[in-house]
Amino acid sequence: MTDLTGIVEHAVFTVPNYPEGYSTDDNARALIVAILLEELGSSIPAGSSDLAARYLAFLWLAFDPTTKRFRNCLSYERQWQEPEVRKTVMAAHYGD
Repeated sequence: MTDLTGIVEHAVFTVPNYPEGYSTDDNARALIVAILLEELGSSIPAGSSDLAARYLAFLWLAFDPTTKRFRNCLSYERQWQEPEVRKTVMAAHYGD
């Protein structure tokens, strides 16, 4: 469920649910797992260091230097979603 941007927020079974986009907290957790896998040494899956770099890059992108805070929701179209916008998008997506 990881692409060139980061880990996708949700899936339907094994299929990434791209309308959900990406979240900072999921990418931060994925970074922790990738780092822990690297610390295991020789038994790490191939490419885990590439994944750690990808998740860290997402976190750098999520940090807003103006507000000194992290943004949380990035759409699949690579647009940051404000909380109010995200609620509207989610309601339209789920028909609420």
